[in-house]
Amino acid sequence: MSIKFKILIPALSVVLLTIVTAILLLILDETVKAIYMKFDILRNYYLLLIIYAFIISTISNFIIRKLLINYNILDEKQRIENELRKALSDIKNTNREMQLEIADRRKVEKALIASENQVREIIQKAPSGIALLDKEGWILECNPALQNMLGYDENELTGVLFVQAIHPQDIAQFKNDFKKLINGDIEACRINMRYIHNELHEVWGSTSASIVRDAENQPQFVIAMIEDITTRQQAEEKIVNYQKQLQSLTSELSLIEERERRQIATKLHDHVGQVLTMIGIKVEELYAKIGTSTCDSLVPGIRELVGQTIKSIRSIMFALSPPILYELGLEEAIEWLAEHFSQEYQIKIQVSKDEQPKPLKGERNIILFQSLKELLSNIVKHSQATIVKISIQRACNDFRIIVEDNGIGFDINLIDHNKNKIKGYGLFTIYERLEYVGGSMLIESNISQGTKITLLMPMLFVEKTVYYKFLSNY
Repeated sequence: MSIKFKILIPALSVVLLTIVTAILLLILDETVKAIYMKFDILRNYYLLLIIYAFIISTISNFIIRKLLINYNILDEKQRIENELRKALSDIKNTNREMQLEIADRRKVEKALIASENQVREIIQKAPSGIALLDKEGWILECNPALQNMLGYDENELTGVLFVQAIHPQDIAQFKNDFKKLINGDIEACRINMRYIHNELHEVWGSTSASIVRDAENQPQFVIAMIEDITTRQQAEEKIVNYQKQLQSLTSELSLIEERERRQIATKLHDHVGQVLTMIGIKVEELYAKIGTSTCDSLVPGIRELVGQTIKSIRSIMFALSPPILYELGLEEAIEWLAEHFSQEYQIKIQVSKDEQPKPLKGERNIILFQSLKELLSNIVKHSQATIVKISIQRACNDFRIIVEDNGIGFDINLIDHNKNKIKGYGLFTIYERLEYVGGSMLIESNISQGTKITLLMPMLFVEKTVYYKFLSNY
């Protein structure tokens, strides 16, 4: 039974009692009147009836008011109980969901722990060095491979700034890339740099560093993987040294060849040329003394043969080593070379030069002359040019020769620039010769737009030797 009916029934009972009482009073009205005739005290019957009705009404009103108050209390109680039941039901559902969520989280945690253990095992067994760095560059963790690579144990490396293990000359580069990682400019970087071993010797490492972010995409830490490339680097350095030695030997061989050519040309001039000249003189003397008609047909032929031989020898002498290079200098030799190529290959060659002094020593004069000769040969063979301009200039302390042609040009990308080596179109030898004495070469070309090549040679060349001082922070 509901609370409403529990309160309504007593209220109706009071009202019914009041009605029944009034009906009884009406029924007993005759009896009361009879009594009223006999007793004077009952003369005020209506007054008593009114008083009785008032009392009954007051009592009924009080009881009804109390019942209404109880009804409101009971109704509020029932509402609260209903809300409590709903709240308890919600709590039970929430509790059930939380239990399911906790169970899922436990599964995830177990999976994460298993994954973390697997990752740690991989890191520990990785053949390459691995270090976890915080945003300031402090080492949080490192694996045995890195410890063995640097010669320190885990306690000595953990909690140390990573840059303390880097060679002082490579610290700036690492700091620059590390800053870019933390600032979000880059997500990963790769650097080949040197580290300092515990025994104070260099260790080369190929370092790959990448940023690891948290759930809010904020930098959390940096993971650095270091591969020991010391052996490879040493092998590359040996190869570079061998290449430099080969370059030196090639350049030396070129100079030796030039000296040999010079000696051959000198011997041809001093011996064969003089002998032929003397032969010509003697023939003239013989012809003058004999003067017979029998010599008229022979002497001109001998003269022509001797002259052709002398001319051929002079041509061979100039081809081997032009005396003008040694007697008058490089600029005059370039003008002679341009005239020689122009006459021999029917190509127009223009030479311009400034009036500034350009002091160069012997071997660099020879190398520039040989390089220019090789360039002109390339133009004749490949460029299909009709006009070549040669400009001789002094730029600060550099002797500059600019060679331009109006030929077909070529794709500059076809020239392989690999560690300052140029291959293709016969330019490798020129570059090697120039580099040997501190010179350089700049190539500019486009298809159908001709080619411009600049030869640069320092007028004062000092071989540079770099000394490294190894420092340690340990």
